[in-house]
Amino acid sequence: MKTSSKKRNALTLKILTYAVLIVVLIYTIVPFATVILTSARSAKDAVRGPFTWPEEWSVIENYIEAWKIGNFSKYLLNSFYMMVLTVFGTLIVATLAGYSFAKFRYPGRNVMYYILLIGMMIPFQTIMLPLYFTLKSMGMLNSLTGISLFWFLIPGYTTALILTFFVPDIYTAIAFDSGGVASGPMTATFMLQFFMGASIALGGNVLQDAFGVVALVAMMPLVSIQLVGLFYERKQKRTKETTVVYGDYDIVELWEGEHAK
Repeated sequence: MKTSSKKRNALTLKILTYAVLIVVLIYTIVPFATVILTSARSAKDAVRGPFTWPEEWSVIENYIEAWKIGNFSKYLLNSFYMMVLTVFGTLIVATLAGYSFAKFRYPGRNVMYYILLIGMMIPFQTIMLPLYFTLKSMGMLNSLTGISLFWFLIPGYTTALILTFFVPDIYTAIAFDSGGVASGPMTATFMLQFFMGASIALGGNVLQDAFGVVALVAMMPLVSIQLVGLFYERKQKRTKETTVVYGDYDIVELWEGEHAK
């Protein structure tokens, strides 16, 4: 009797479990089925209600019209563009950061690692609204990438100032005097008009979209020329050899003199 009672209870529990799962399944599927069925209705048929069988089918016409009205081709291209940039950017940055954390030991490594982990733990939903209002205040709402020039200018000029402590003075002088000063007027004369015209043609704000390129172009020689000086100085230290000094009474063979050179 006890065995049959246990089997009966197990069967009853299984039936109740399947009944609950079936109800949940129906509750989940019905909205999607209603949406798909309504999308295949004609305009007159859609008024009759979502749970009636359509009298006229217009599947292809409805989807074509929705694709055109919703401008899905542009949004799909934008999504593909952002997907490619995000995947390749994340792949490059994450690979370099992971290699650095795994293979090297340097001051501040653990602090930066924990900051990275804390940033990854913050859900995107918590920063979505602040990010939206930040981009709105910068006039970047209708931009494809949503990137402000300040994200390039501030680190760029900071890097240029830091490089001045490690680069020979001649390269710093060339970078700030010839490079930074000369590129500004050249940009304002030749390139600014192009960006102003592109901003006006695309319906943007000239003051927000066009004039930032002057600061961006003027920044590049400061960084690039000083990087050349930094690489040159490191190469000089590697190839520098001690000069052989001979006395007045030393006999120097010809092959020794050529080797010393």
